[in-house]
Amino acid sequence: MKKGLFLAVACLVASIANAGQLVDNALITEIANTSSNQDQFSVKVSGGGGLCANRYIHFPASATQDAIYKRAYAAALSAMATKTKVKIHNYASDDCDGASYILLKAD
Repeated sequence: MKKGLFLAVACLVASIANAGQLVDNALITEIANTSSNQDQFSVKVSGGGGLCANRYIHFPASATQDAIYKRAYAAALSAMATKTKVKIHNYASDDCDGASYILLKAD
């Protein structure tokens, strides 16, 4: 009984920990300062793995604080210019339309 409960809790924690990881080890190949004339920027990623691999990912301004949003845009521009791989995360869901976190990864 205890093992079953432990396993169920462990699986739940693992799924929550991975919730929202949209893509990992991808290259940004396009950046747009808006999408559908909304207050958001979009990136197209190539390669990598995850729910949003080889797709457009949108960073709406409403997903986070203004300063964080501006840093995410600057990071995306830097990643594209330097061809650095990225990890992109959505803290609210697994939706490619609500990203708010971007991590640049050195090889």
